[in-house]
Amino acid sequence: NMDGRADILEWRKRAADGSLLAPTIYTAGAILEGKPPFRNDNLVVETPPQAEAAIAEQKKAGYDFIKVY
Repeated sequence: NMDGRADILEWRKRAADGSLLAPTIYTAGAILEGKPPFRNDNLVVETPPQAEAAIAEQKKAGYDFIKVY
């Protein structure tokens, strides 16, 4: 999944524990992009420190990769 949200992480947990019949799920977190965002739910980052913080947050949350516009 190239544009993930927290519910997809939950689906992945359920698939792993057998409570949801699903393939192996790999997902990015919210899309990172500059201003103005293409969609309101994308995460705007304007500086390298903001990008680094956003990436660290997504890694901590358990996302597998980063999607950037």
